[in-house]
Amino acid sequence: MAEMKFLKFEETDGIARITFSRPKHNVFNIEMMNELNGLLDTLMAHNTLKCVVFFGEGPSWCAGVEVGDHKPEMVDEMVSVFNGIFERVNQLDVPTIAAVHGLCVGGGMEMAIACDIVMASEGAKFGQPEVKLGFFPPYAVIRLPELIGPAKTIEVCTSGKIYTAYDAQLLGFVGHVIAEDGFAEAVEKNFSASLLPSQAPSSGLIAVSDASRVVDALRLIPHGVKAMSTEIEGVVDTSMNFAVLRTEESQVKVLTNRRSAVMSRGADFSETMFGLARLYGGTYETGNQYPPWEPQSSSDILDRGKRIWKELFGNDPEVEVTHAGLECGAIGSRYPGLDMISFGPTILQPHSPDERMLIPSVGRVRTFFRELLKSYKG
Repeated sequence: MAEMKFLKFEETDGIARITFSRPKHNVFNIEMMNELNGLLDTLMAHNTLKCVVFFGEGPSWCAGVEVGDHKPEMVDEMVSVFNGIFERVNQLDVPTIAAVHGLCVGGGMEMAIACDIVMASEGAKFGQPEVKLGFFPPYAVIRLPELIGPAKTIEVCTSGKIYTAYDAQLLGFVGHVIAEDGFAEAVEKNFSASLLPSQAPSSGLIAVSDASRVVDALRLIPHGVKAMSTEIEGVVDTSMNFAVLRTEESQVKVLTNRRSAVMSRGADFSETMFGLARLYGGTYETGNQYPPWEPQSSSDILDRGKRIWKELFGNDPEVEVTHAGLECGAIGSRYPGLDMISFGPTILQPHSPDERMLIPSVGRVRTFFRELLKSYKG
């Protein structure tokens, strides 16, 4: 490995330790960032690597990128080299840790949040003060929303505020805050491990190099509402939820629940999942699907039922569209165009051990059903 001017490197038992060493505050310049990119290229080809930890020498971890490198004649090269760091850190197949002390601002904070884990000493300070110099933190506006959400990202990137380690932990981009005394030793304890004899079969383990890919794949699985109804205000039309995650030997299996009132919109989710599985070398299959039951704003049986209910009980019924799988969907798929409604007695805490039925509601439903059927007689 070539001698480096601004970095120190050591590797023992698969743990790579990179120390920023450019006095006084480890401010990145183009030369230092080129050194770092070259070192990361070497580590990406390291087959026995288990973890990469970034330390800082002196009073600060990293106080940003050299202001002089932002000059018009240098800025293009600086941005290219700087972005190269994040590309390489992201491509590492092992966990990355930022062991932060002192100042960690500007490009230094961007470097820290690029890592999988940020561990900070109690005296560490974080911030994106570029806005005060007329610059903007490009990587932070991409990475921070994943860690702390868009609203807090706007605050961090537009206020120029400096945050304590505990502030940063509350925001969510620092995972651990450690006492100043013995900080380096405490960091070492957090990522060091001893191998002990075990009877567990090796086939049941997931390689460290695969772990980050598994996490990336899980994060990309759609979860939540995809579309709201265009017919009925406030009603969910299409959604998917991440239901079950389990490991079986050397496989990670995920069960998702997909629901949609429109078949084509639900199929979009399936295409997304098929593509995601192919991209990460997995497989995807569908099954146990409820056919969709699309709400009809114009329905004779619904209008008839509302009228009969009011005549019987003196009040308008509560009519709701439920974002769930119902038997009506299965029936409707066998008899296209069939006009349907779903009704029944009042159920409390459904699908749980505490499920109960309000007995007085059974009689009302029976009376309503009888009169609804009679209205079709003749």
